[in-house]
Amino acid sequence: MKFCNTSRQSLRRSSNFELLRVVAMLMIVLHHYCVNSGLIELIEPKSLTGNMLFIQFMSIGGKVGVNIFFIISGYFMINSKFKWRKVGRLFFQILSVNLLVFLFLMALGYRYGFRQYLTIVPLIFSVPTSFIASYVVIYILTPVINKALNAFEKKDFQYLLLVLLVFFSVMPTLLKQETWHYVGWGFTMYVLGAYIHKFDLKAKELPFGWLSLGMIFLTWCEILLFDYMSAKHGLRYDFWTFAIADANKLNIFFLSLSIFMFFAKLQLPYIKPINAIGGSVAFGVLLWHANNSVLRQWLWFDFLKNTEYLNHDYLWLHCLVSVILIYGVCTLLEIVRQKVLDKPLFEGKQRRMKNFTPKAT
Repeated sequence: MKFCNTSRQSLRRSSNFELLRVVAMLMIVLHHYCVNSGLIELIEPKSLTGNMLFIQFMSIGGKVGVNIFFIISGYFMINSKFKWRKVGRLFFQILSVNLLVFLFLMALGYRYGFRQYLTIVPLIFSVPTSFIASYVVIYILTPVINKALNAFEKKDFQYLLLVLLVFFSVMPTLLKQETWHYVGWGFTMYVLGAYIHKFDLKAKELPFGWLSLGMIFLTWCEILLFDYMSAKHGLRYDFWTFAIADANKLNIFFLSLSIFMFFAKLQLPYIKPINAIGGSVAFGVLLWHANNSVLRQWLWFDFLKNTEYLNHDYLWLHCLVSVILIYGVCTLLEIVRQKVLDKPLFEGKQRRMKNFTPKAT
């Protein structure tokens, strides 16, 4: 992590990782455009069209973005001091966004079932299937995780990573073993980020930009291969999703790692607009647009009507405008929420505590 040298800017973070958070969340929104909208169920390899290929190719980034968020957490939190105040702020962010989305959907006339009501409270029905819930679990466990990891020598770190990657990535990718677990995989990516930071692996001179492009091309080729096998040899029609279905697939893992390393080595100064929409704001974009199945029904089916554009000449334009619009609106909503709700509650309380002086006895 690089800081500016002047005293005025000493606390200003360089913008490479904030830009990475923005890029990762854009990939997640694009992924949701493809997989949460009903488009993915309409893919038919035996009558494949250019638009179907476009949806397949654009859908690979969501799990990459998930991995990147976990890696970033391990990279920065391995040496940070755990504060329950930050946990409280994270919970408040999730709860307040969930409640505001709930009220918005109710105002539109959507009605929740009992299970959907309970999604207002995180973690009840969503571990280990939810990224958000699993992220919170890892976040809460960081004091214990960091204490153990900071006691490791390099060879201990490598041994732990090897075992985790073989169990959670190599076995399900090459042997089709059902070892997927969101918390377990999130922990694996957290350990990876901590390892990169602790042993300064970002100094490695490798062409991570080209490696990232190569992994994207390789994943697209894998999708095409599965499409061909489905059309010509009767492979299950949706088997192509095997290449991108989970964040632990080897190609997705290596793509995530190479993109992270590219941005870690990127020389960027402090850029205020990027930093303003990174961090918790970028995470808030996920909360605002991917809250629950009712929200997904309204956003992708009833409002944007994605499936109606599958055979349209301007599917690509609808996709581009939709992703940018969703990201922009959710960013504005999160900035307003933080200013109206977060700052008065958390920063106001902190100022009151600092200004409090006990009476003399």
